[in-house]
Amino acid sequence: MRFAQGLTLGGAGAGALLAWPAAPLVDATQEWVRTNLGWSVLAFGLDLVLFAISLVVLRRRLEQGAPPAAVAQADQLTELWISLFFGIGVLWTAIGMRAALLQALGGGAAAVEAEGAAGILDRLVQGGILTALTTTIVGGAGGYLLRVCKTLHAGTRLRGYYAALDADQGERIEALLADIRERLPASQDRAPCR
Repeated sequence: MRFAQGLTLGGAGAGALLAWPAAPLVDATQEWVRTNLGWSVLAFGLDLVLFAISLVVLRRRLEQGAPPAAVAQADQLTELWISLFFGIGVLWTAIGMRAALLQALGGGAAAVEAEGAAGILDRLVQGGILTALTTTIVGGAGGYLLRVCKTLHAGTRLRGYYAALDADQGERIEALLADIRERLPASQDRAPCR
């Protein structure tokens, strides 16, 4: 619960900073986010919130000794949000590249010839090439950081939980085999196999 509260307070603080127009650093940050991340910041942000919620649920279920299906579902959801973070980076890379190419080549061959290489480069940048490259980096680095966060926050408990489940299953199998052995007639009563 404390993790979710901290995340909420941090998000509210960051939102307040970004909304405060008086600070030059905030203006520069807003411009950087707009130029380099574009609308992907909404998808990344939503994914982060969903990841944080599922991570808190996973940890709580591990602490409470929830049924295996409930723990597995929380674990899978946490992994889903991590994978989706990578996917958002890849998706926005494609979106940014497409937008940049359409912007750069939008005026036709005559416009491209008239503007030259510098004009094409400017159109690529304005069209979304920075968004494409930055979202690739954010998606990759962020996805790996989410994996680290999951490992630090729930990894040891999760490994212990699955190890205990494996041990219980092993004990049940051994008990079943012992029961089968007891029900079989003694070997001296059986005829030899030929």
